[in-house]
Amino acid sequence: MNTMNKIKLLPLIVTFIITDLVAQNENLIHKGDSLFEIKNYVDAKNVYEKLFFEKKVFTNSMLLKMSFIEEGLGNHDKALLFLSYHYNETFDEETLMKINSIAEKNQLSGFEQNDMIYFKNLFKKNKNKIYSFLLLIIVALISFNIQFFKTKTKLAKQNPYFILVTSIFFLLIINFSIIDKEGIISFENVFIMNGPSPGSDVYKILKKGSKIRIRNEENIWYQIDINDEKKYIRKKNVYLIEN
Repeated sequence: MNTMNKIKLLPLIVTFIITDLVAQNENLIHKGDSLFEIKNYVDAKNVYEKLFFEKKVFTNSMLLKMSFIEEGLGNHDKALLFLSYHYNETFDEETLMKINSIAEKNQLSGFEQNDMIYFKNLFKKNKNKIYSFLLLIIVALISFNIQFFKTKTKLAKQNPYFILVTSIFFLLIINFSIIDKEGIISFENVFIMNGPSPGSDVYKILKKGSKIRIRNEENIWYQIDINDEKKYIRKKNVYLIEN
């Protein structure tokens, strides 16, 4: 088979592989759901965790079932993890109430609500709409007449793409400054350090299930914000919540 024929077959091979993987994942989800329905929670948990942790695949229904199982087993850290994923996908108020209920019951930090948290959640919920609206404005401004902006500002005269570059920069700033990564403490009594080193002083000890806000990564450490101070925690002690 010559090179050209191999190239032509490549999309078909990729499509077949993707279709097969999707089918496998759907079968596993169905298997987990069937086990859950007959209250075989241990086996259902094993199936769901393989999908979630290994394959990075989940459904909203599956997340609620996983949180139900983990809460029943007393694993409030994992219950909060799955509920947090569900809330990030659906922004369901009942899910948020459940998260706050578990956090309050176990006296966990990081779940406090304030105006800034409300604003960030509102932004995440409407992120795609906001970005689409801003992009439409950018395109309209550029399409309207770039020459107009050249005559109005000195900076625009120097760079005809000033508006585009500035707008993209603005979008990036919004994305990285507002939507921090979050994590759930996965072990009991985890040390929060003043610096990214095991030899650094211990700043605080957090309980299993507490939530943290992650600002950056440094090798095996997450840089986090606590009381507006820069602190550090080992990555291995955290379940990361993807936004």
